[in-house]
Amino acid sequence: MRWITTGRYVGADGRDRGRQLGDVHTPTLVVQVDGDNFVPPGSVTDAYEQLGTADKDLVVIGKDHGASRNYRHADILLAPSAVYDVHPHVVGWLNRASEAQVAEPLTP
Repeated sequence: MRWITTGRYVGADGRDRGRQLGDVHTPTLVVQVDGDNFVPPGSVTDAYEQLGTADKDLVVIGKDHGASRNYRHADILLAPSAVYDVHPHVVGWLNRASEAQVAEPLTP
């Protein structure tokens, strides 16, 4: 929770994890929800932009984006309606990522 007061995501070991986002080079799905009072939207987009991978997607879920409701932080996966509003985005992204992996297998 230190990031709320300092604006930096620093691990217990003192390393600035936010600065390490540029080292992430794996496909990444970032999900932001309207109504999340725990993680500010700006933090989500900042983290998304700092990711080192070009293979990244940002999905915003909420009423203004076609969902049945706005979700709070824990609701994103636990609310019954998440099956209709959230899970399809995650499953679709995983399917696309796995299809791309099959088309372009990693080389040792």
